[in-house]
Amino acid sequence: MWREGVFVWREDVLMWREGVFVWREDVLMWREAVFVWREDVLIWREGDAAEVRKEYYFRSMKWKAEPIIHKGDARIALHFDYSKEANERVRRLTGVKWSNSLKVWHVADNDTYRERFKLSPKEASHITTTPDAAIRQKLKAVADKLKLKGYSALTGINYGNHLKEYFYTIGKKYKAEEVSKETIEKYLLWRLEKKQCSESDMNSHISAIKFYYEQVLGKNKMLFNLPRPKEPLQIPRMFSKEDIEKILKAVTNVKHKTILLLSYSSGLRVSEVAKLKVAEIDSNRMVVNIKAAKGKKDRIVPLSPTTLKYLRMYYKEYKPALYFFEGQYPGEPYSTRSIQLILAAAKKKAKVNKPGSIHALRHSYATHLLDKGVDITYIQKILGHNDLKTTLRYLHVTIRDLSRIESPIEDLDL
Repeated sequence: MWREGVFVWREDVLMWREGVFVWREDVLMWREAVFVWREDVLIWREGDAAEVRKEYYFRSMKWKAEPIIHKGDARIALHFDYSKEANERVRRLTGVKWSNSLKVWHVADNDTYRERFKLSPKEASHITTTPDAAIRQKLKAVADKLKLKGYSALTGINYGNHLKEYFYTIGKKYKAEEVSKETIEKYLLWRLEKKQCSESDMNSHISAIKFYYEQVLGKNKMLFNLPRPKEPLQIPRMFSKEDIEKILKAVTNVKHKTILLLSYSSGLRVSEVAKLKVAEIDSNRMVVNIKAAKGKKDRIVPLSPTTLKYLRMYYKEYKPALYFFEGQYPGEPYSTRSIQLILAAAKKKAKVNKPGSIHALRHSYATHLLDKGVDITYIQKILGHNDLKTTLRYLHVTIRDLSRIESPIEDLDL
């Protein structure tokens, strides 16, 4: 039945003039027109059949939307079976964010998304996104103390998010200033079981709570010596030398290639690349001076001749003034997000499907140095690690010694 561009489904077969449309794999095609099954109505569309199949797959896939509290804000977590097409569609949702700690995409908990994901309006969020005056006062006291003690802006944001959640939840029954250690431990156990938090997220949450009681309120340090979950030993994500070569060769833009070259060849963090200044590159000594890096520490890292060649090419073309890699406006640093997108695009073009961000280039640098026989204490200094234990993680991924081990199966006559 034709009705203003919409075909209504009748007995598994649609009749139109002399054409018969047969139901096949949830998508109907006739000549160049594509018909997509949507809630008992087939809507006519011009376009590529493969794209329509992707859209139908996205709409028909199994979803689970779950209201959560993340970093003190009410969000909706989106759980679904991973596929490239589904991931691309989710990334297009307005305001969607990825949580590294929860390993899930999440959107704002509002009426629009609740209706879209078929959540009941009665499933009210556990926390308001706007803290009341009392909570805001506590958060300001924490922020002021963090500034006085010289903590980084990122630490301030993280502690603020954790404490906003803590103050709201604990404040339903108690005054935050008067709770006991046992009450806090019960809250932490509830949070761990309810939210299935990662070890790193829980440790950060505990650190924020301890800072409030010990530094802001001046409580006895031993009173709130809270137990901390043990973090699992995770092998760092890295790329092989062959993968690195493919990625670098796939990039044709001089600025983008220079950013990736410097990140890998000197083992820099993404923030260090973004904030690098022209004056901090010393071509005479063949070093890069990293100023006020993580933990507000300065260090010196080696500068490779290959990287220097590209740095000079880039400098001649772009002529940066203050920051070596300037952002949209002169005098502003390049954004870390843009740097991550450069690597993502290069990996896609090079067909390198291994997971890993810019930090994986840093991991790769350290691992490849170990493979070459560089002493681990030198690697520790280059990377700027306080504790050698942090650098020792790379012993789990180096193949320098593993390559010498021959499996006993090779002794068998097979």
